[in-house]
Amino acid sequence: MPESAKNFFDNLWTMPADFWLKIFAAIIVLYILGMIFKKIIQLSHVVFIVALFVVAGIICVKWVRERDEPAFMTPVVDFVASFFSSSAPQK
Repeated sequence: MPESAKNFFDNLWTMPADFWLKIFAAIIVLYILGMIFKKIIQLSHVVFIVALFVVAGIICVKWVRERDEPAFMTPVVDFVASFFSSSAPQK
């Protein structure tokens, strides 16, 4: 086994337990979300599209209220924020 691969696996063993717990929790959450979306798609494509719009709307409202959007979305959120109130002070 190459030395770099050995160092990689040695570093994996020295990771704290908290890191592995977060990785495991993320895998479980992604699996559960996949199962939920699979069930929603089986119900109806319209229900799935409505659910996606609801999730996107919640994210958009959070970005406007908290002003913690990604940098590339700032111009769009600035435009939308002019119509809604914000919990953060205006720049």
